Parts: sequence; C-alpha cells; structure tokens
Amino acid sequence: MKTTFGQIFYSSLIDYAGLFPPSQLPASTAFQNYRVYQRGEDSWTLRSYVTTLEKLREIPRADLEPLSPENPLVLSLVSRDPASDLERLWAGYENFFTKGSFHLSAVEAVVPPESCAGSTPLREWIAQVKRAGERFDCPPTLWAELPRERYTDQAETSFSRAAIIEEFAINARHTDALVGMRLGGLKIRCGGMPSELVPYGIPSPTWLAETLQRCGEHALPVKLTAGLHRPLSAFPPPEQGIEPHFGYLNVFLTALLARRGSISTAQLTTALQSPATPTLSEGNQSLSWAGYLISCKELQTMRHEIALSFGSCSFTEPLVEGRKLGLV
Repeated sequence: MKTTFGQIFYSSLIDYAGLFPPSQLPASTAFQNYRVYQRGEDSWTLRSYVTTLEKLREIPRADLEPLSPENPLVLSLVSRDPASDLERLWAGYENFFTKGSFHLSAVEAVVPPESCAGSTPLREWIAQVKRAGERFDCPPTLWAELPRERYTDQAETSFSRAAIIEEFAINARHTDALVGMRLGGLKIRCGGMPSELVPYGIPSPTWLAETLQRCGEHALPVKLTAGLHRPLSAFPPPEQGIEPHFGYLNVFLTALLARRGSISTAQLTTALQSPATPTLSEGNQSLSWAGYLISCKELQTMRHEIALSFGSCSFTEPLVEGRKLGLV
C-alpha cells in the first residue's frame, strides 16, 4: 500500500526514456514498454514518454493506431532544433494530435551556445521555440538545458549561468505564458556526460548546489535527467574506485531546501551528497532526512512548483530502489 509520502513524491515522477543511454532500446521496444507501464500497477508514477522525432518515426504506424484520447501517448520531445522539430512533428502526426491520441506535454532542448551570449539572443531563441509550439491545441512546456560546457566549475567569462537562470525565470513569469507555449524552467543533467568534461560524467556537487540555489532564489522550476536510478547519493572516497552518483531523493529534496532559502551553498552541497536514509514520521505526514524535517505539504509544493519529474532510461529500477527504503 502506498504511503502518504509515496503518493505525493512518486506521483507522475518518472519520464520514461528507454531510448537513451545506457539502455538505448529500439524505438518499438521502448514504446511497447511505455504502453505496458501505462497499464501496470505503477502507472501512477509514470509521466511521459521521452523521445526524439527521429525515434518516434521508427515506431510503425500500426502500433500507434490503438492509441486513444482515453489512453494517449504523452510525449516529451528531446530536440537539438526544437523550432524545426515541432513543425515537422505537427506535419507528420497532425491527425494523431487532432483526435487526441497524442499529447505533447514537453519539449526538452539544449540552448545553443551562441544563444547564451546575452539576454537578447537568449530571448530570441525562447521566442522562436514558443512560436513553433503554438500550433498545438494544448501547447507543450519548454524545458531549457544549459550547453554542456556550462556544467563545469570553471570561471565563466561570458553571460554567466546565474544570468541565464535569471533570464529564464523572468521569461517563465511573463504574462504571455498564460496563453500558448510557455517556458517551464531549467532542465538539469545529473549524469551521462563525457568524462573529459566533468569527472565521472556528473556535475560536481558544488555546481549542482549553486544551480539549484539560483533556481530557488528565482522560483524557477527544474526538471532532472540522467543518472538518477537510485534514491540516495553515494560519494565514496576516490581510493575506493567506485563511481559516485546523485540520488533522485537527494536532488529533489535539495531543490526544496534551496527554495526555502536561508541556506548556504555549502549546506546544499552537503545535502546533495548525504547518504542518510529518510525516516517517515508516524502517520507518514512528514519526512526526516539529513537533519531536515519536511512536511507532506512542502512535498506537494515541491512536486508541483519546484522539481517536477526526472527522466530515466529505466522505469522499474528507481521504484525497486525506493521500495527497498519503504518509500513507495
């Protein structure tokens, strides 16, 4: 039976990304997996099907025909050229959208490096993507990711990460967002990056803490992806030769702490790396973790306004690991 904490935290938590590394399943297999998960007992934890336009095209049309408004394919489109891909998506699948068997919930795109040079090019890029998305009856939400080179701790000489996040927040709050496509927030990659860019393929805890802190200061929601198969982080000493990883519980709860405010970057960095096992209160109305007490009311706010979901190439592994801790 789902706990109160589990019902809140795990509801629509996972964006299934079986097409992407390390799973890299064939498009037809990943699609069929998603359909099975939609009908399974854990369907309440499933959010969207993450795909590129190219991979969507690899699914046979015959497999798509059974989709219906009652059980649609909820898409999150990953794109290097979102404006173009949105136009091609509509042209190729208009009938699926008009009859309600497709629902495009999100577009996930890395901001081109040249668009991160200042406020004007960044605003122009966002506006271009928004225009392309407004042809959909229910326009998707844009989740913008920083270019890979912005994931390092090196000193920034151009338009800073903090300035980009502030610009995102201004755009997300803009009144025009009430109609048509809107900027949802910042997509943050927590793993799966080239090791020559960042050690072990993950951003440093300090970088992630600073980024979450900036988002918290500006009330900018985040969406996470990559490397978050386990609830708790592990950062063993380097001499052990074990690769570190972030836990999805650590990242989500640290994002909540960052939104609370009155907490230092050092404290957020410590929270991100904490191996502490969470403890549910009697009646499961609050969670004690890493020296912090978090109420179910705060958890609800977090899931709706602070950290919305995370992409995973495995749908089952995060849930199996969560059940081991008694959270699901």
